Amino acid sequence: MALLVIGLLWGAGDLEHPAAKSLVGSETAAQIALGIQAQQNLHQAPQVTCPAREPVRPGLTFDCRLAGHPPRSVHVTEIDRRGEVRWSLPSST
Repeated sequence: MALLVIGLLWGAGDLEHPAAKSLVGSETAAQIALGIQAQQNLHQAPQVTCPAREPVRPGLTFDCRLAGHPPRSVHVTEIDRRGEVRWSLPSST
């Protein structure tokens, strides 16, 4: 019984994962591309590129690039310490 309790306590420590220190550009770009695809009801996700790495810091803003003619900027704002982002695609007019 004691070993079971120790095992459960030891395993519970695995639930706490450290927060990411930086955002990976390819993952952020994929998330944004899928969001644009859904928002604009596209058949496939567009090509989006973001900086290779950005530090995780709530309120930090940066731009990604949406491929096209002409290419467009996607404004990205980090909203929390977990690396969640909010993005906006300015109108093309």
